[in-house]
Order: sequence, then structure tokens, then C-alpha cells
Amino acid sequence: MKKAFPIIIVGVILILAGISNPSEEMHKQALKDKLEQRVAEAMDKDEDSDNPLTAMAQGLGKWLGGAIIDGIVDNLVSAENHIIFSLTQLETEDGPQTIGIGVFGNVFITKEIDKALDEAGINAEKGLNF
Repeated sequence: MKKAFPIIIVGVILILAGISNPSEEMHKQALKDKLEQRVAEAMDKDEDSDNPLTAMAQGLGKWLGGAIIDGIVDNLVSAENHIIFSLTQLETEDGPQTIGIGVFGNVFITKEIDKALDEAGINAEKGLNF
């Protein structure tokens, strides 16, 4: 029985991992949340709180940015299911690139997306740099 106990524990963990493996929609939502947060932080850095027109433009920009992010993520992001875990895949010119991992009901987006956003000029410390 002592030898079977670790095997049973590992089996239970693998079954739980398979049952709680995040769906493709969870992968997409995790990336959308990350992108929307990053864009909002960058726009807030540029915000001029004394000007009501600027505040209105910021709100409109965040709304439009969210719509654009939704469209991009829905068309370019997928999840590759490996039964006990899944990978967030971003379709690029060079083919699919892994940008996240999903396990036990959670999706973790890698730092690669931060590097890509910095290269695109969307940086919370510097604001929007287009």
C-alpha cells in the first residue's frame, strides 16, 4: 500500500489538472485583460486631468482600444490543449508563438507580451509613444 499511495496521489493530481484545464475562452480573456490593463496604464500616464476634453478623449480611446483588442485577440489567439495543461498561442507572421500557459483553471501570460507591447510603444512608464 505504501508504494501505491504516491501513484494514487499523482493520478488524482493529473485528473484534477485535466478537469480544470482552462478553455480557449479563458486564454483569450486573460490576454484581453492584460492588454486592456497595459493600454489603460499607458493612457493614464498621458492624461491631463485639468482638461475635460482630454478626459473625454481618454475615455473614448479606452473604449475603442478595448474593441480593437477584442477583435485582434478573437482572431489571432487560440489555445492548444494538452489534456492536463494548455498553451496560449498567438498567430504571428512567423507562425504560432506560445505566449501563455493554462493549468488548474488559471492562465498565465508570459513576459513576451510585455516586450512586444514595449516595442509597439505601449508603455505604462512612458505613456503612449506612437
